Amino acid sequence: MAKVLVTGGTIRVGKAIADHLRSLGHEVVASSHRPEAGPSLDCLDVNDFDVIINNAALYLGEPTLVKRVNYDIPVAVCEAKTHGQVINILDGTSHPAPWKKELAEYTVGRVAPRPPAVTESPPYHPPRCRVNGILLGPVLPPDGFHLKADPCPKGRPTVNDVAKAVVKLVEDKDANHLIIDVTGR
Repeated sequence: MAKVLVTGGTIRVGKAIADHLRSLGHEVVASSHRPEAGPSLDCLDVNDFDVIINNAALYLGEPTLVKRVNYDIPVAVCEAKTHGQVINILDGTSHPAPWKKELAEYTVGRVAPRPPAVTESPPYHPPRCRVNGILLGPVLPPDGFHLKADPCPKGRPTVNDVAKAVVKLVEDKDANHLIIDVTGR
């Protein structure tokens, strides 16, 4: 079984992911920016874990902090991880915040094979860990957050759908270059 860190793993979708992984026997640490809820990512070494699930998200607040939580920290985790896997939870709604779109583009760029670097560019160093993603639609918004829901022709995804997609990636040791769509479209 894997040792897994779920950022933002103490509420909503992150809690469902953490609980589901625990129920399957994985050792799970759920981090939070709220000290009373769980350890802060700043207090943890990402390389102590086999899998990191970048789930933490802020929807409202000071723009610099919101971007830091939604983009800067997940990218820093991907860059710092020396082994195992990082799973980025991505925003598949039709109105993602700009940094969520950037994180999706980063994930695709990070996992996709790149051509050899041209002479003007620094040499390309392949990632030392696998990076995958889960593309979410409207699943479970935070309290007080109301936006028009995207249409979901295949049905609105549930937190269990998301947890099952995460388990698929956690347990597939060869998964790489993969983004699983859980948008309901």
